[in-house]
Amino acid sequence: MQQNFKDEEGRPHTCNDNAISTLGKCIYYQSAQSIITAQVKQLFLSKLPLKNDIDEAEAVHLLFLQQI
Repeated sequence: MQQNFKDEEGRPHTCNDNAISTLGKCIYYQSAQSIITAQVKQLFLSKLPLKNDIDEAEAVHLLFLQQI
């Protein structure tokens, strides 16, 4: 169950996007180590695209594109 937390101005919090972005960076930088499972990669892909934090979205989407 995903909750949508909002700040005092009613905008969605970006902590969810930041967590997904961090997972994507772990996958990208640790892929050569074979410690990231296909299940983790699928979880990450199921959470794309990021929508609330534009800066994080740009960074993680570029990493995703470099991976394919």
